[in-house]
Amino acid sequence: MFIQAWDLVIKNADSYKNSATYQYAIFILETYKFRYDLVDITSQALNLHALATHNAVVYAYNTKNYTEYTKQRDLLKEIIADVDLILGSNENFLLGNWIATARSWGTTDSEKAFLERNARLQITSWGPAGGTLTQYAYKMWASLVSDFYAARFQIWFDELDVAFDTKKPFDQDKYTKRSLALEAAWVEQTNQYPVTPSGDTIAIAQKIHSKYAELLYWV
Repeated sequence: MFIQAWDLVIKNADSYKNSATYQYAIFILETYKFRYDLVDITSQALNLHALATHNAVVYAYNTKNYTEYTKQRDLLKEIIADVDLILGSNENFLLGNWIATARSWGTTDSEKAFLERNARLQITSWGPAGGTLTQYAYKMWASLVSDFYAARFQIWFDELDVAFDTKKPFDQDKYTKRSLALEAAWVEQTNQYPVTPSGDTIAIAQKIHSKYAELLYWV
């Protein structure tokens, strides 16, 4: 049912193209809300596909099918990139705005850095890396997906690759240590992220729908 709903939203998307240039305030408001919903439903559809692909990666690893593993691994990387792409097209889904707002409450450089660290902490580990509340307040935001979650997935892929290459079991302890180190380091960073959206939501969503919709009917 969810994918059918996504189909219907995409089919109606063209009627909202360039509508922000219209002078009717109510129509502009409806377009704004539609674009928000379009980002939301498209990212959720991709999340369903990512979950199924994640399971396919695990199955391929467990059955020692390296060809299928690399196929599904690379597909999952592509899905993650597309999630970030659609999220980045709307100002309501930008990590940069979250951090910029947090920093704006500070009056000195040290206050701004403190507030940014807490803002980063809240949406990742919540407390010390590896705590029981990790991802308690996780968000699906552009830049957070590409800079944090994709990096953590890459650690998983790296360790799976090693397991295949060495014909040894997946090293869960090493994966956990590397993931915790990533979390701890990311919270301390102060790199900047976009605070304005990039790309046209409707065009991006239509492209993603064309790319994945048929596959999602089998999820």
